[in-house]
Amino acid sequence: MTDAENETELEVILACTSASDREWLTELLCCGSRRDCRFVFAATAHDTLSLLAQPARGPRVLLAAQLSDLDAAQLLHQLAGDGANPPCPVVVITPGDGRDSGPTLLRAGAQDYIGEHWLSPHVLARALDNALVRWATDRELRGILNSLPQHVLVLDGHGVVQAVNEPWERFTREQGGALAAATVGSDYLDVCRRARAAGDSWAGELLTRLQSVLAGRADELVVEYPWHSPWRERWFLMHARRPFHGEGLILSHVDISERKQVEEQLRQAQRLTQTIIDGAGALVFAKDLQGRYFLTNRAWRERAGLSAQGASGTTDEEVYGAEVAHDVRRSDLQVLASGQRVVAEETTCLYGRAATYLSSKFPLIDESGKAYAVCGVSTDVTRLKQAQAALQARERELQTLADNTPDILARFDRQLRHVFVSAAIRGVTGRQPQDFIGRTHREVGMPEAVCTLWDDALLRAFGEGLPQSVQFTLEAADGLRHFSGRFVPEFGPDGPVAHVLAVLHDDTERKRAEEDVSRLLEEERRHAHLLTRVALASRLVHASLSAQEIAQVLTQQAREIIGAHEAATVLLPEDPAAPPACVVSRMAGARGAEGAPLPARALHVLVHECAAPVRLSRAQAGAAAAGAGRPPPRGWRVVPLGAHGGGG
Repeated sequence: MTDAENETELEVILACTSASDREWLTELLCCGSRRDCRFVFAATAHDTLSLLAQPARGPRVLLAAQLSDLDAAQLLHQLAGDGANPPCPVVVITPGDGRDSGPTLLRAGAQDYIGEHWLSPHVLARALDNALVRWATDRELRGILNSLPQHVLVLDGHGVVQAVNEPWERFTREQGGALAAATVGSDYLDVCRRARAAGDSWAGELLTRLQSVLAGRADELVVEYPWHSPWRERWFLMHARRPFHGEGLILSHVDISERKQVEEQLRQAQRLTQTIIDGAGALVFAKDLQGRYFLTNRAWRERAGLSAQGASGTTDEEVYGAEVAHDVRRSDLQVLASGQRVVAEETTCLYGRAATYLSSKFPLIDESGKAYAVCGVSTDVTRLKQAQAALQARERELQTLADNTPDILARFDRQLRHVFVSAAIRGVTGRQPQDFIGRTHREVGMPEAVCTLWDDALLRAFGEGLPQSVQFTLEAADGLRHFSGRFVPEFGPDGPVAHVLAVLHDDTERKRAEEDVSRLLEEERRHAHLLTRVALASRLVHASLSAQEIAQVLTQQAREIIGAHEAATVLLPEDPAAPPACVVSRMAGARGAEGAPLPARALHVLVHECAAPVRLSRAQAGAAAAGAGRPPPRGWRVVPLGAHGGGG
């Protein structure tokens, strides 16, 4: 006790039914205490409680002896309740030496006890001083205990609850359940037994481990257990440890319900994430900064031939080998260094099968903004690469065919831009095919008339979905060329026309051939007209002129009709033995092949346009005049004259 505390007046409530005992105790205390004491007497427990209910003006202590209505333990229960501190320090005078009842009184809330056999002024004064100190200390400890958020219980060496804090008391009132029976003075182990009997599976494990700690076989206990109420599920973390003096246990219960809920939500999110990535056909994975896998999906594990447990913690070197792992690790470090997504092709070989993957890797960022892992999604593009190679080979074949066909092939999109042009365009425009790609025909400088014609055909092909035909001329490097074209719609997978293919054929040579044919036909018509006039003229003169005169007239008319400088007429008598006569227009008369006069008989006339006199052999002339379906020599016409009645 300090000097200031000794100088403070101490209020002593002396609770004792016997007046003589009150006087005796007062005298002992006055003799033994160095403090000023003010005594207040109470003959019953009821009076005692009434006095303690009044506010104290200073330090106060209760000195309790024998009462008629309640014993000391009952009085303490009224004062302290379940484990609470009494409103002031309590010293109890017990019968005899107090060894039998003293410990019980201390557990009930008394700060000290004195057996009647041990009473003396000094002992009584010392007991009151100790009670004041213990009560203040207990009050401080109780304040500390109540300020803790954990639910705290203090057990003795037998598992009996010695103290609880206010959070525990408040919680048990709200929660209820088996553990709510754990109050001051109750057997905590027995509470666990009752909970186990009620069907709480966790209570059996808790009981066994508490007994192990109380028996000294373990130093502490940490266990999570559920304590659910009908309206709420709750989880707690219990920590039990022996105190420093080595007897009993200090139990703390921490409500971890929110943490368990968060953990359950996290587990659900992990299960959902795992379900989603397991359903993906691509390889999904995540690696820490050291390159160890901590997340993989089913496709990745099947490709690597590993279980979920075997995949956790493995590295690329263990899975793919050092050479492939080096390239993969390089891309991982690039992602971590840049903090950006990186897309790259990676080729691996497992179990003798090479595969190419298109990997998209990105960093996983923590709350501080630092990358703590690399996550990736790898899609197997092996078949796609093979298909692309086959397609490219096919495209090269088609390009070769297109470049070697004389027709111009062009494909247009819906904006009328060239998406393909064959090499034949160079021979017409003098420009390379790549000059047309992505541009319209107007943008490459094609003639306006051609552009208008093509636009109309393209728009109709796109709009109607039907092929369109065009014909046009184009001034090329070697002159004017004629083209015919066909614009064929190409339908996309969703139905509408996606492109139009134009096939343009150079018709210039055909046009020229047609012109030559027309010219030849015109010549044929002119020759036929000539023959008609010759025949008409021959019929007019045949009856009155000699053969020589007929030949001369026919030659002159043939020259005028044909318009040639020279013409020859061969008169062929019907008699095969008679020689033909060849007459040239500049000659005065007609003579036979041998110079003999021509017979005056029915004749055939062969007319030929020539630049010089022409003489036919008898065989040639005879073959031409004989007919029988055989044509005359080239350039000759056969005209039958009919019967001739004149003389020669």
